[in-house]
Amino acid sequence: MNKVQSWQLTQRQGLPLDIKEQLSLRRIKTFYEAFKGDVYVAVDGKDSNVLLHLIRRIYPNVKAMHVNTGVGFPENTTQLKQLNNIEFIKPKQTFFQLLKDGFIPFPTKQQAHFIHQAQRGKSEKHTKRLMTGIMADGSKTQFCISKKWRWLVDSKFKCSDKCCEVLKKRPMKKFEKETGLKPFIGTMVDESNQRKFKYLKEGCNVFEGTYIRSTPIAFWTEQDVLEYTLKYNVPLSRAYGKIVRNKDGTLNTTGYKRTGCMGCPFGVHLEKGQNRFQIMAKTHPKYYDLYINNTIIGELLKEADLKI
Repeated sequence: MNKVQSWQLTQRQGLPLDIKEQLSLRRIKTFYEAFKGDVYVAVDGKDSNVLLHLIRRIYPNVKAMHVNTGVGFPENTTQLKQLNNIEFIKPKQTFFQLLKDGFIPFPTKQQAHFIHQAQRGKSEKHTKRLMTGIMADGSKTQFCISKKWRWLVDSKFKCSDKCCEVLKKRPMKKFEKETGLKPFIGTMVDESNQRKFKYLKEGCNVFEGTYIRSTPIAFWTEQDVLEYTLKYNVPLSRAYGKIVRNKDGTLNTTGYKRTGCMGCPFGVHLEKGQNRFQIMAKTHPKYYDLYINNTIIGELLKEADLKI
């Protein structure tokens, strides 16, 4: 575990792709050798597919594993089934069971965590701190529910950040315990502040503690992933469409930009233009009907004044 300074992260993110490849390969080798090859790659979307390709350039027999949550894009599953040496596993609970049990993933992971705590209130003082951001000594904290979402606390919508834990992390931990393998994960810091915080604290490789893992492309950007995909002709799920180059030289996908869980509303309020559900209504109408018209998600998004 190596702490990283903010300036170091900025510097690494600005490096050309070929240099980033070499830095990531170095981290991959270090982690692989530390565990004598008892590792695997967690795969799902385009980022982890790039990571798998990068790793198999030097270790072609590394196992891939995919957690089939039941709410992933069908195009992703089709693409993953074409890979060699891949194992599919499932979580014990389903996304729909979690919704019924009061674990709605909205609006963001951090805010959902605070809302969940306030709704289940450990104490009146704790709930007050979450609602106002004012500590017992009168000081202010940013770790509280934003004004925009405080109405959710007293609503019927029970929010939580536990969905990813139940659907993805627990099955992965079970898989690791049964196989003894350690994970390579394709997350990047530009996806969330939480991932940036973890990277600055731990770096790419974590060799001890409760969550041993390697995130060797953590300092890559979305543009790097798209550039690498084109450079090495990495298989791409049809859900993304095609990769095209804009007039300014940047790359973009003609389909979905991200392909996490289809029905997950985390961060949907931050999307500009048409959001994921509006797009889904056109590309996957049956799934749209399932999530919007047959779960509490549709009602919640309407109450939040979001277009669906």
